[in-house]
Amino acid sequence: MLPTLDHNIDGSVFLWLDHLLVETMRGFSSYSGAWYPSASNINGYTSFAAPHRQFVYDSSISGATVPSAASVNGSSTPVGANLAIDFLHGQAIFSGAAPTSVAGSYSAKEVNLYLTPKSDESLLLENKYQTTPKHDSFTGFNPLDNTAPCIFIKPSAGSNKTISLDSMAATTIPVRLVLIFDNQFSYRAVTSALRDKQERNIPILSPNQMPFNYLGQLTGTFDYSAVATAAHEDPYNMAFIRKVSISDMPDKVNTEVGPSMKCGFVDLDLEILRFPI
Repeated sequence: MLPTLDHNIDGSVFLWLDHLLVETMRGFSSYSGAWYPSASNINGYTSFAAPHRQFVYDSSISGATVPSAASVNGSSTPVGANLAIDFLHGQAIFSGAAPTSVAGSYSAKEVNLYLTPKSDESLLLENKYQTTPKHDSFTGFNPLDNTAPCIFIKPSAGSNKTISLDSMAATTIPVRLVLIFDNQFSYRAVTSALRDKQERNIPILSPNQMPFNYLGQLTGTFDYSAVATAAHEDPYNMAFIRKVSISDMPDKVNTEVGPSMKCGFVDLDLEILRFPI
């Protein structure tokens, strides 16, 4: 089945928000050191996880290290047939024999992003969250760990309204962002940045412009600034942020999510001018 506008919105919001947090907000730090054996979430592969996730993958981020190799058994090994770098889970994946040691240099995002269909209640009250390590003794995450600070992206189906005699429609798509943070400073920085994006545009990218394969590995060098600039040339490739609404969670909910957690919702009302199928 062919992808639709809804599929395009999922990836487009993810990449736009990532660029806002990492480039505009400078939300990343760089590291170098050992990676640690981790349970693989892919059959037939061996994983070594870095102490931080998720990795910066966008080459337009000034000053960031986008890993394209790892030190395997003491030798520099580029990404290739036997090695993949999973940017979304912060790990090296091996299809052959498991190495004895892995190390690498990378930049990790301060805020992790996840696309999810889960309910708000499940995200806030049923999930357990690891937090970004603040000490040197941490030895890495497991693949299925949800790592805070993080934002869960939850687009909805929305609605159409015909606005012209030739059947052009304004398609409205609500997108809920569920913010789960371990400190007030970062939470307020992100809500402030998102508030100021009201009445701005999000470039809509197609599936073949998404940067990752099924392993979470880059399919090539990815430059979001260049891709977004090209998309801006076509007004029908834009999602207009009609409204931004921010709702803070009460202290009782924050405490149930975890100690010192700060949580909230940011609702984006997106509007796209288009001719429906």
